[in-house]
Amino acid sequence: MKKRSILLISVLVASDIVLLAVSFIFGYYVKYGPPWITGVFPLFLLQRYSRNLLFAVFATIAVFNFFSLYSKTQNRDAVDEAASVAGAVTVSSLIFLVISLIYREIIISRRVIFAALALSILLIAAFRIVVIYLRKWLYKRGVGVSRVLIVGDGDQKISLTNKILAHPEMGLRIVAPMDVYPQSAGD
Repeated sequence: MKKRSILLISVLVASDIVLLAVSFIFGYYVKYGPPWITGVFPLFLLQRYSRNLLFAVFATIAVFNFFSLYSKTQNRDAVDEAASVAGAVTVSSLIFLVISLIYREIIISRRVIFAALALSILLIAAFRIVVIYLRKWLYKRGVGVSRVLIVGDGDQKISLTNKILAHPEMGLRIVAPMDVYPQSAGD
């Protein structure tokens, strides 16, 4: 795996962790209200929620990995990425909801879960769409492109070459096309 792929995946995981935590804290404030407005700061609930927060965040990261949100980082459409994020966050929220119903020591409000679900879909999908467009913008300027060697002959080679040249946002640069059966000098 290339260094830039590892860096991109690390940035995505770190941003997902932060955005999930922000969403979960937002859900907590939806349920209990922000302490600077209500004047009440239920610290014991926040401590209990912080354990749930850690569990929810890492469970969601595992579901994201299951949905291949960290492996298919090349050439995804923004709509596909947003749909995958929405699906993964929804599945992880449902899993967390079922676990909280089965294990009573995990006390969490459904309102917190649903508020966190809505905000995390919005935040994570928006961040990933920005990353997609930033990568395409960089690829068009030749930053971070992968070099490819096209081996073949005929219409398929010409078609592939034209497609790569017409779409620099794919992040590919043709090093050299090669013929499968090069013509000898005596022909």
